[in-house]
Amino acid sequence: MSAGYSDATRLVACIDIGSNTIKLLIARGGPGGSPEAVDEVTLPVRLGAGISHEGYELAAEGMEQAVQAVQALADRARMREAEPIIATATSAVRDASNGTEFRDRIAAGAGLSVRVLDGDEEARYIARGVASDPTLPATPRCTLVDIGGGSMELVRIVNREPDVRISLPLGAVRLTERFVSDPTQPIGGSTLRAIAEEARNVLGSCGFPWARPAEPVVGTGGAVTWARVLLGHDRGLTTAGGANPRLPADELRDLLNTLAALPQHEREARFSLPPQRADILPAALVVLTACLEHTGAPALHHSFYNLRFGVCAELLEHAAEIRR
Repeated sequence: MSAGYSDATRLVACIDIGSNTIKLLIARGGPGGSPEAVDEVTLPVRLGAGISHEGYELAAEGMEQAVQAVQALADRARMREAEPIIATATSAVRDASNGTEFRDRIAAGAGLSVRVLDGDEEARYIARGVASDPTLPATPRCTLVDIGGGSMELVRIVNREPDVRISLPLGAVRLTERFVSDPTQPIGGSTLRAIAEEARNVLGSCGFPWARPAEPVVGTGGAVTWARVLLGHDRGLTTAGGANPRLPADELRDLLNTLAALPQHEREARFSLPPQRADILPAALVVLTACLEHTGAPALHHSFYNLRFGVCAELLEHAAEIRR
């Protein structure tokens, strides 16, 4: 890292256009050169609805909601005088047949050029973000699992640098659409087993160099964050109050079984889950537990650091190089 990287006066911003949410991070250079969050916002926009279908395209309503969301987040970043503001898009846009139309609408409505990341770029930025997490286990190697709405990224991290990166079609929105006939109702065991079988088949055939059981598995993304929130609630803790980032595999399975047994409205009421998380969280938990089974790891280590932190880290480093 460059000496000027920790400049706390410069703000940069990343707007992450995902399949299930659109998120903003405004960051500055923090202690040790890691990006430090100044402001974070999440807006629930299901842009990736229909992503599992052949000939998938972004729906007009979803695009309109996304344009409004990006415009609001860009305005918020501009009010904080963040510069530059980078908008990135992942699986929902890169897999859509009308992704170019969506990018044009964002440019016209929000004044931003959207950078559509391929799977390798997405995984690289996520890995860079996680590598800046000061709570990352002190080990030379770990496996990173980031589950989104349309895809799941796997990254082998060696000495805090991404080694092997791969993107898989195991996003929570995608799998829910494929396997769950009515997500508003309890999800039966046969459906959960079908999702688990799909996950195991993809994980087993993807050629990823899985870590040894003694090496940690780090998880990022909205599903992992919500799992930490819900498990922390059961323990009488909150993430803000320092809930343990370690999510044991058996507790994740128990949480999956609890959520799957409830209709969606009860998941929302009992656990304060937003609707656009309550319907897909069971599928996400199936994939996460399948990953832990595949590695033999006893637990998942949750990190708040993610793609947005990786993008902001690059922006801050680039700004430092210009100052030199």
